[in-house]
Amino acid sequence: DNSLSVRKGFCEAPGNRTQSGNHPEDWPVYQQLLGMLLSICLCRHVHSEDYSKVPKY
Repeated sequence: DNSLSVRKGFCEAPGNRTQSGNHPEDWPVYQQLLGMLLSICLCRHVHSEDYSKVPKY
């Protein structure tokens, strides 16, 4: 029964065609926003230092 065959991938209708490849410069977002999201993800697990025990001069 060919009508129930599993198809993989995305539809490539003429009105729903995307550019081939993955180029961040073609994404419809700002470069600063991408950098901010990347820094948030990378710095999420960085712990802040406790400076309350440092002697004050």
